[in-house]
Amino acid sequence: MIQIKNAAELEKMRKAAAISAAALKAGGEAIEPGITTAEIDKIIYDFIVRHGARPNFLHLYGFPATACISVNDTVIHGIPSRDQKIRPGDIVSIDTGCKIDGFNGDNACTFACGKLDLEAQRLLDVTKESLHLGIAAAQAGARVGDIGHAVQSYVEENGFSVVREYVGHGVGKELHEDPEIPNYGHAGRGQRLMPGMCIAIEPMICQYKCAVKTLKDGWTVKTCDGGLAAHFEHTVVDPVMGDHGRMYRGLAPEMVPAMYTLCSRASLILPNTTEAALLLGDPMPGVTGEAELHTAQAQAQRLTRICPRVLITGVAAGRGIACVGADRATGESLVRTPMVPKSFHGTGDIFGAVLVGRLLQGNVLPAAAQAAAVFVADCLKATPDEADERLGVWLESVLPRLMQNPE
Repeated sequence: MIQIKNAAELEKMRKAAAISAAALKAGGEAIEPGITTAEIDKIIYDFIVRHGARPNFLHLYGFPATACISVNDTVIHGIPSRDQKIRPGDIVSIDTGCKIDGFNGDNACTFACGKLDLEAQRLLDVTKESLHLGIAAAQAGARVGDIGHAVQSYVEENGFSVVREYVGHGVGKELHEDPEIPNYGHAGRGQRLMPGMCIAIEPMICQYKCAVKTLKDGWTVKTCDGGLAAHFEHTVVDPVMGDHGRMYRGLAPEMVPAMYTLCSRASLILPNTTEAALLLGDPMPGVTGEAELHTAQAQAQRLTRICPRVLITGVAAGRGIACVGADRATGESLVRTPMVPKSFHGTGDIFGAVLVGRLLQGNVLPAAAQAAAVFVADCLKATPDEADERLGVWLESVLPRLMQNPE
């Protein structure tokens, strides 16, 4: 049964995810030639306990460690060992999480020990990018199959293969909840995604064929052909509140202060004009054109009291649409793009995913916002006018443009 989280539960999920991500980072930073996988596991265990949480992998279904640490041809569920030392050129997948205040975090990453050969590095790059594409496809109103299709298409286009036996999943009070999130599938099929769902997207990708085998220990999963494997995982929450001057149906007023708390702990927030008004306690937007633009610019500055960087999206600006930014350190920014006279669910989620990707590539916020806005506009143009707006834009044909180097 799928569990929809309310505002208070999402806040607890955020806390569990933050500790899990920091523990994963600590384990990854410890990787060096000569360290054992058991020593890495101990570092992760100590980090989680030190932050008041409980390692949720430890003893789950009988697993004997805090983290699954899988090296080279081990896909998942590698058991940490004092006898396994990391060597230069190894790729090391760490999958771990924690539970705190009754909710779970779960994440994974594949790390390199030193410099990798070109093919191993390409495997890591493709696997990580496939995760980003899966996240971009995880929009409210989309379907589980859209995520799998995005991951599988990109991976196979690059000559690698997707493990079929193991998949992503829902996460919440239990580490593994409904629905299953396969890394393969057909767009437009499967469970519909809804606000408040928390899912773990985790591509497990093989260098050669996707066939895997489980060793006699009952846990360790390896590629059958000895090829390398990589594994990345993130937990995604869609923290929407409203649009077009009103809160979404079914959301209670207490969602607003809970979201305010979340925003106060973020480094960047992306409210639309309605959500900006809700966060600030302002009247709901009812004006358009330059008046709305001026209002949004003032609101963005005020929102920097909550969060250091703000980008208000979907602001009407003459014949175009604007993103209004404010930064405590660098001041204001404004990005305008031509208006595309279409409306589809999920465009805000796509915008946010592309924006974060560009920021990770080193773009400044205005450049990242421009790239994200152009991509969303291209998706809208690629979607037939008669398409069902509830199913979102047809982004598949536009996805290759994300691989182009940012200007």
